[in-house]
Amino acid sequence: MPRMEQAVVFLGGTNGAGKSYLTEQLAERDDYAVTKQKRELTAVGEERGIPYEEIPKRYDELIAPAAERAVEEFAAADARVLLFDCHYAFQKEKAVTMNLEGEIPDIDEAYQQAVDDRVISRFLDRFPTGFVFLSVDPAVAHRRMKRRAKNVEDEEVTLEEVKERQEAERIHYDGITEKFDVDADRHTVIDNSREGDAAGVELERFVDSKLRSRR
Repeated sequence: MPRMEQAVVFLGGTNGAGKSYLTEQLAERDDYAVTKQKRELTAVGEERGIPYEEIPKRYDELIAPAAERAVEEFAAADARVLLFDCHYAFQKEKAVTMNLEGEIPDIDEAYQQAVDDRVISRFLDRFPTGFVFLSVDPAVAHRRMKRRAKNVEDEEVTLEEVKERQEAERIHYDGITEKFDVDADRHTVIDNSREGDAAGVELERFVDSKLRSRR
């Protein structure tokens, strides 16, 4: 029996957009897998015996092997879809990412691209790959962050900061799809402001109709 075609979706958005909830729901199915850039970096660091606190300092050394690890692990898996849970942008003072030239992109002053170009390139070379921007009403994202309150930052974040972060995420999402010349039907915006399964259904439709139907 021939092996089914696999596809990859970079799923990004601001905190409170519901990325983790959506990926966790789909990951319960046998045909979906989930990963994150930090997870792959940590795994490579551990495999090389690098202490956890040293991994960010050796980011540039580890990111290409991390990308390769993620690609090969998915290629060997039974899952048909890999959801790459990510941020498209992160505040510069917190992010530990670099682009292909090893420089911080100057799209805006406060934020930089979060998901690494080398990771994106590796997946584009190997699988049908799409990009989804998970949008959300900032007020809804703000309430979700307050409700989950994983850390002090979530507790203290303001609505204006949530709006700013979402705008930065969208700017960098657009920048990535333009930089990699992604076909128009291989990237989309999905609103996840409402509770329920609507966003998940729309994501599945995007995967089946735009990615797995053609290479």
